[in-house]
Amino acid sequence: MTRSSLLFSALVSVLPLSTVLSFSSPARLLALSSASISLHRPPRLPYTGTEAYFLRPIGQRTLCLRMGGGGSKTGGSGGGGKGSQVFKRNSLEGVLGYLNLWPGDGKIVLNDGGAAGSAPPTSDTAVLGWEVSEQLRKSITAMYGQYLSEDGTGVDYAAMRDSTEFEQYVQLSYKLNQVEVSGMGASARAAFFINIYNSLLIHAICALGPPADLLSRLRLYAVASYRIAGASFSLNDIENGILRSNRPAPGPLSKAPFSSADPRSKFIQPSCDPRVHFALNCGAKGCPPVRFYSPEGLDAELDKATRAFCAGIDLDAEKGEVLLSEIFKWYKDDFTTDGKTLLQYIGPYLSAEKQAALAAMEQKGAVKVGYQPYDWGLNSR
Repeated sequence: MTRSSLLFSALVSVLPLSTVLSFSSPARLLALSSASISLHRPPRLPYTGTEAYFLRPIGQRTLCLRMGGGGSKTGGSGGGGKGSQVFKRNSLEGVLGYLNLWPGDGKIVLNDGGAAGSAPPTSDTAVLGWEVSEQLRKSITAMYGQYLSEDGTGVDYAAMRDSTEFEQYVQLSYKLNQVEVSGMGASARAAFFINIYNSLLIHAICALGPPADLLSRLRLYAVASYRIAGASFSLNDIENGILRSNRPAPGPLSKAPFSSADPRSKFIQPSCDPRVHFALNCGAKGCPPVRFYSPEGLDAELDKATRAFCAGIDLDAEKGEVLLSEIFKWYKDDFTTDGKTLLQYIGPYLSAEKQAALAAMEQKGAVKVGYQPYDWGLNSR
């Protein structure tokens, strides 16, 4: 958000061109992952905030590739410092992991443990999604009231991490594994996963520390996860797999998160509502603000969020140009699936004044679309 997607141009800016070109072929990627190496994660241990990975050349002994930092479930570096080392990985692993092309899972499940444990829900243990969602809503509301800026754009991660409210939220998050999601309607499921995405992002930064750089952000979106209804869901899984109706993340060679055989595919939304892009907060200053979304009011709340985000669109009448957030560029296909242009999509969400200004610009000739640089700075306060 994350967003959970970064432009390929941003990836190129941090990778040597030779690396990008050498792995531009799907056949080469397949050969690398299947014939040369395999990624191995040690057996699951009680969560400590430390994640180990090993590069295993086939037919040879296992060699340690990378080790991520330590800390407790509610510890870590919080919102301060130079950034967490938990998400630091080499460039190739960071990029391919984000694109769902890196062999191995490697997820850090933040809500394993507690009384609920890691067993999937049964008829005796399952709880209704709305019950847990309501409990989480109250907990989140308490946290947001204390540590979220009034406009929702800034979070005091360091203070939240050490708070009683956060500890109570962590305890509640264990219940997510026992949630019965399959019985939710589309609106209830969308609201549930939007709220879970925003909560998981905050939980991850509080517990593991903020990402130190662009590739660390990619890693955070791919590995920070919750166990829900017996299955693990990363931020990427929730955004691209559930809410975007199983669409690939923007980027070369990226693939859809869920296969048809994946048990999580039953939670996929029937269609992609582009307005979810203005409800998800990826922990960056350029992201939409954090809000809580309700099943019964979801449509109106998404409309309100979209209008609020589009209020930041700039119109330059002299140049005949409209400057949009880069979110519109990265997810252009989501906004134009029904044949509309980007300008046609944003039109109804602009203020009356800007609608009139845009109409006047269009009467003078073709209007250019430009993009404002995205601010990936941490949304801390």
